[in-house]
Amino acid sequence: MTSLSYGTVPDREALERRCDDAYPIGNLYPGSSDLATLERVTGHIDSHLESVHFTQDREQCAHPNGVRILIEPGSMHTLLRRLTERWEDGDEEAGDLASSILYTLDFEWV
Repeated sequence: MTSLSYGTVPDREALERRCDDAYPIGNLYPGSSDLATLERVTGHIDSHLESVHFTQDREQCAHPNGVRILIEPGSMHTLLRRLTERWEDGDEEAGDLASSILYTLDFEWV
């Protein structure tokens, strides 16, 4: 496990070494906090002229109205940066989601 200071996003190369396939964020359903958080940070180009590329897979979701999001490997850094920026602006759910994703990729905020 690699320890990082709270709010630190690993560099692109470190993320790409640990996330070389689409990263699933699964079983999201209308009204879920993770889905709402993802909607706030995806779907637009930001001030860094970057966007988050992902696909949706409804068939692999356990919830009948849900969706499974697959984040493309090259977009993981952008997603984590955006989540961290929102967390720094007071969005605790964005920080929780970023921390959870990082943990599954063998990083932890300390």
